[in-house]
Parts: sequence; structure tokens; C-alpha cells
Amino acid sequence: MEMEQTGGEPAFIAEEEPAYDDTYRHACPPPLSAARPGGGRLTTAAELAGGAPAPVSPDDFHQDMIVRHPAHGLGRIIALSGSGLQRKATVVFHGGPMKFVLAQSPLRPVKK
Repeated sequence: MEMEQTGGEPAFIAEEEPAYDDTYRHACPPPLSAARPGGGRLTTAAELAGGAPAPVSPDDFHQDMIVRHPAHGLGRIIALSGSGLQRKATVVFHGGPMKFVLAQSPLRPVKK
């Protein structure tokens, strides 16, 4: 800042602030909350490599298991019924519970 004398008292002249530089704004990934309402999306190594995720048997799911759905995100299985290709699961997501026929759903177990 520069000082200028006016009538015996110093006056300050503000230097112009540089314009906001958003050069790096597009280089950084968006925060998780901006990626999808309600949180982020997990991606498997197979999806990153361009391959389809391996099929999962309906019998591989169990109560209290954490699962991932491509549109709804992470959820927890709170109930199971039936067996084989007719096995169904009730999964609680951030938006509430949903029911799935496991053999026809895109649900995938999340490994710890």
C-alpha cells in the first residue's frame, strides 16, 4: 500500500486486489457432497478398468451386510427372505428402505 499526504494526515491508497484465479478449480475433483446428493460414489477396480463387476450369488448376501448400489450408494441389508433366484433383500439407504430381488439387482457387497 502507498501512503499519500492530504492536509497533514496520511491517507492510504488501497492497491487493487488481483482477480480470483480459478485455474485449478477444474483440476480438482468435486467434494463428495457435490459429486452426488447424499454422498459420494464408490468405484470398484473392475469398473475403473472398464470391465463389468463380477456376478454375485444371491446366497452371498447376509443380514447387516453393507452393500453398494450404483444409483443409491451405500446401504445396509436389514432383512432377507426367500432363497435362490427368488431371494429378496430390504436395504436401508440414506433416502430410506428399498426392496430388491438379489438375482436381478445391481447390489454389490462392500468388502471391509
